[in-house]
Order: sequence, then C-alpha cells, then structure tokens
Amino acid sequence: MGYKEQAYYEEHPTMTLYTPDGDYTIELLSGTLENGDREFVRFRFESEEDFTGYIQSLQSRSTFSSHGTAVPGDRLVSLCTCTYEQNNARYLVVGRLLPVSESGTQDEKGTVRQQILCNKKQPGIFRAVFAFCIIPAVRRLCRHFSR
Repeated sequence: MGYKEQAYYEEHPTMTLYTPDGDYTIELLSGTLENGDREFVRFRFESEEDFTGYIQSLQSRSTFSSHGTAVPGDRLVSLCTCTYEQNNARYLVVGRLLPVSESGTQDEKGTVRQQILCNKKQPGIFRAVFAFCIIPAVRRLCRHFSR
C-alpha cells in the first residue's frame, strides 16, 4: 500500500529530487486521498496563515503521521497518482524541498531514490506525476518519460 501505511512512511520518510541545478531532499509531510474532480494542489497562498492552514489541513487528513512540518517560505513539492478507493480518486503526497546540503547525506536510510524532473517553465515549483505507492511502478514511469 506504500505511503498509505504508516510503516512504509517510517521506512521512507524522504525522497531525493535530482535536477541539473542541484540535488534536493523531499521531507514528506502528508499523504492524502483526494477527489480528482476538483483542484486539490495549491501553489500560491494569500498569507502566512493561509499557508499554515493548508499544511495543517493536509496533515490532519494524512494517511501517515509525519515527523516534519513546513513554515511559510518553505518550498513544497506535490506528487500525485491515481488510486482506486473511489471514482476518479487521487493520492497526493506533499513534502518540503530542502537542498541536500541542508538535509544531510543523500544516502540516509529510507530515502526513496528516484529521479523527478522539474518544470523549468515555473521556477520554484516542482510538479511531477509520480506513481510512488509501488516502487516498480515508479521505475516503469521513469523509463516511460526517459524515452
């Protein structure tokens, strides 16, 4: 079940993002079931309170209890995949983006090492459709996009 289970999160609390401009650790904050018929990923916030409320809402609905938190000014990464709990459901994982130099070594136990490509058209916002629940699915997805 991947990140839908606390035990999986405990084994893999971070992911690594490799970009041409540097490597980053994604410290996972939440994993939520979402309705694919509505917009559920946010990229802009009206205030610090709006940002904090968004993070609190995600964490209160999360399928795992995270060790991390985010504060206004942090850069977030949202990863989304299809799931089948209901019609048009999505599973969303949100994490805090940290340069590897701030987050420790790349080889820390539990890091899910998969390449995620950044969207250069919107600097500071990383978007990926990422099937992270099952690692073999991630490998197939990465092979598909590297063609």
